[in-house]
Amino acid sequence: MASGEDTLGVRLKSLRKEKRETQVAVAAAVGISRSHLANIERDRDNPGWGTALALASYYQCSLDWLTSMADQIKPGSAAAANNDEAMLLYLFRSLPKDEAQAILSLLYGRVRPRNNG
Repeated sequence: MASGEDTLGVRLKSLRKEKRETQVAVAAAVGISRSHLANIERDRDNPGWGTALALASYYQCSLDWLTSMADQIKPGSAAAANNDEAMLLYLFRSLPKDEAQAILSLLYGRVRPRNNG
């Protein structure tokens, strides 16, 4: 992507422009208002999980790619295996840092490391 800032909004706008479609057409196809899509494309709003899935399906891309911020993810980091995992990543990345840490602490306490031997 040519943009210096790679965000969900930038990706969505770029995909829409590549398909030469209007916000009205895309919004109608995924079941949201044009103004909501415009706000998402401007990074003023985040889509709900259903809208995010509908947009990924509409553009035939993975939810993981659509919602990941390439400049914020370290190379070699874990990638989602399916849409449920991608949604977990998307939602986790949307949390304030203190809430994300609390959830990680909970998960660390619930999951025990597996022995490979």
